Amino acid sequence: MGALVIPNTVALVRLCPHPEAGRKFIDFLLSREVEGMLAKCGSAQMPVQADVPMP
Repeated sequence: MGALVIPNTVALVRLCPHPEAGRKFIDFLLSREVEGMLAKCGSAQMPVQADVPMP
């Protein structure tokens, strides 16, 4: 049948009450360390950074 791909997304909502906290959270999620952990976990997420290795 093929593979099911469910992309994960993150966004900063315009005019949100705490935009700086939102930016910090996005930076955290996209950090090399967190992307590496997410790639290694059971859901095997694909990192967006090319230098983050896939297991």
